Parts: sequence; C-alpha cells; structure tokens
Amino acid sequence: IRMHGRVRKKEGPSAEERAASKAKALKYRTLSKKILLTRKSGRMDEANCFEMLDVVSKLLSINCDAYTFWNYRREMLLAHKETFLKSAQKELELTATCLQKQPKSYSTWFHRAWIIQKFFPQVAKEELILC
Repeated sequence: IRMHGRVRKKEGPSAEERAASKAKALKYRTLSKKILLTRKSGRMDEANCFEMLDVVSKLLSINCDAYTFWNYRREMLLAHKETFLKSAQKELELTATCLQKQPKSYSTWFHRAWIIQKFFPQVAKEELILC
C-alpha cells in the first residue's frame, strides 16, 4: 500500500526499532528533566550556561520543535550576551542542522530569525533570499 509516495509496512516496528525508540525517549526525558530542574533553580552563571547550552543542543537534536528549550537558550544567550557573541555562529549552525532534519519547525525558524536580528543584522538581507 502506498501513502504519500511511501510504501507502507504491513508489520509493526522491529524489536531493534522499538529498542532504539525507547532509548531515544529515555534520553529525551533525562535531558529535559535536567534542563528544567536547572532552569527552575535559576542558576545562570557563565559556566553553568555553557554546560546547559550543550545539553539543550543535544535535546534539540532529538526534537527541534520543543520551543521551551529554544526559549531557555535565548535566556542564556541574553544573560551572557558578550560571551556568547563569539559563538553566535554556532547558533546558526545548530538551527541549520535542525532545519535539515525538520524544515517545517516554526520554533527553529523563529530562533534563527532572532539570532540573525540580534547578532547579525547585516546578514538579515542574505537570509531573506532563502525564503
């Protein structure tokens, strides 16, 4: 049976696919719990922000539609704007990676637009060409 140009499987997911899905869900739950607890604690020191940006990046690589975690990234970037100004290019790379996986992610597009407006206003015209 074909649906949307794809052949539909008659059987369910294999044991390996189920195991991989469970591992991915466990990793997502673990990372999101760590992020939410850290955010709730209010720790916004520079060292903690660098660590949490890495953790949030891992989580967003699993699910780039999690707008809560994009918002937390923005909070951290604004809290240490001068420090992260040097790594703003990494933010664009992260959003590009997420958009390659999921091109219709509004959260990712919004974050990318925010980064460009905040840190790269001269690039904004070049980005509009992509639209």
